[in-house]
Amino acid sequence: MFKFVRPRSFVVQIFASLIIALTSLPISAVQQPKAIPPAPVPSQIFTAKKVFISNARGRTVGWSKLNGMPDRPYNQFYAVMKAWGRYELVTSPIDADLVFEIRFDSPVGPSEFSLGTGGSVDEPQFNLVIYDAKTHFSLWWFTELFEYKYRRSKDMQFDAAMDAMVIDIKKLVATPSPSAPTPTIH
Repeated sequence: MFKFVRPRSFVVQIFASLIIALTSLPISAVQQPKAIPPAPVPSQIFTAKKVFISNARGRTVGWSKLNGMPDRPYNQFYAVMKAWGRYELVTSPIDADLVFEIRFDSPVGPSEFSLGTGGSVDEPQFNLVIYDAKTHFSLWWFTELFEYKYRRSKDMQFDAAMDAMVIDIKKLVATPSPSAPTPTIH
């Protein structure tokens, strides 16, 4: 009985064509990602006049002996915001348009295993949540991680992270959101 055997090169050509066709589909189907327009920033952040700064405590293991702790994040943030002068700082949330809740936290970060040794490191950070004082809804938040630089003291790392946090706030307030809707209450 006679069997028809396709030449090996024919099978290789079919297989190669199939691979090329399959791998080129995602490349041609996925073009450059479209730029996503920025979502509006809540208008209260721009229109607010008065701010209450709230001191929320976090985990400070490894940082509790730092100068001024545990109230240093609150005191330093309050002083910087007062010096900026963008908002009038008030002593009661009832009198405020916004509440800025500042928190220093030092959660345990990922474990590092290297050459049979390992352990977890802390990841110090500032967290800031901006609340609408009237509705108590959170409007915006920031997290500023400390940059580990072994030549810098913890005080310098603390100050650098605080400065970066305030710069982020200033950038947010300085660039009004396009087409930010005016909130309406039904």
